[in-house]
Amino acid sequence: MNFLRVTITSLNKSSLKSIASLLIDKLNVLPVSFPYMQWYIAAQDAIESKIYKPKTVKPKRKPPENICKVYFHNKAIELINLPYILHDSELETVVKSFNHDFVTPTVVYDLTNPIRSNNFNFKSFVSSINVEELISNPELLPCHCSNSPYVDKDHGHILTGNLQLVKCNKLRKILTKGPKYREPKPVNFEKAKEHIMKGIDSCISSWCNKTGANPHMLVEWKTKVIALIDKRIQTLKTNIKNINVSNNSLKNESVEKALKDLQQNFIIAPIDKANGNIVFICKRFYALTLLKELGIDNDITSTTNDTYKMENVKSTDEIIREHSNYLQGKFNITINTDNK
Repeated sequence: MNFLRVTITSLNKSSLKSIASLLIDKLNVLPVSFPYMQWYIAAQDAIESKIYKPKTVKPKRKPPENICKVYFHNKAIELINLPYILHDSELETVVKSFNHDFVTPTVVYDLTNPIRSNNFNFKSFVSSINVEELISNPELLPCHCSNSPYVDKDHGHILTGNLQLVKCNKLRKILTKGPKYREPKPVNFEKAKEHIMKGIDSCISSWCNKTGANPHMLVEWKTKVIALIDKRIQTLKTNIKNINVSNNSLKNESVEKALKDLQQNFIIAPIDKANGNIVFICKRFYALTLLKELGIDNDITSTTNDTYKMENVKSTDEIIREHSNYLQGKFNITINTDNK
């Protein structure tokens, strides 16, 4: 049995299906008195249990009926713990007095932007390229690849994910955390309460619009929420003596300057979606590669690429109108103003 278990576990599904088919044929012709019948049946059962696993249908969770969306400004919002406050017994007593079935809000957090929004510059660079000037004089864009240890041997330009290229230690330390990293802000209870109350007000407005309830009905509930938040903040300030103060490193003057210098000389872009790695690319090489992909060589009005062609005759409005008319006539699709 141990041999069967180990062997069947190690085989792929296609092999198991072939063996299962052979076992069925064999069992149909073997007499009941066959001495190894038990092992044949056990093997068949083990294969079927591995191949034909019953599909478990997970029950779909209903979306929350009432949402309170709070901007996660700083760590104080987590310390205040709004979800716990909203389930306080005092608030439940107030809710029971309502004529409407008020559902306790589910708190969701709107997170701050990760550092990639400040670090990556490939989009802004592409939108600012002056193609005519670049074709006439590629040296307008910086190239610091000469004698650099970070030059890629296949391309002859800097194309590297080596963070040693970054000379500023503080900036390098931030970049090692990956583009999805969010820098924590200093604990600020006043700012936290401000953003929590914005979320509470928006929640009340949204729920009243949806149910047709009068907002004045929730005045007492909101007052109780504010009182509980203030009480919680007072307790936190009294009990927490040493609050970890986080400094925003990207706002540091030396870090800002180092990042600005990097962005002036290199394209900073994501290179690996799974691990969040980044790459530094020579700006001139990056721009010329884009033109090459578009098939633009010495003349912007003509391309060697079948995918793209320059359109100088028609205006933008004329091209959009042509597309709209084509979709309307061919597929009976009407394009609204936003999609135009």
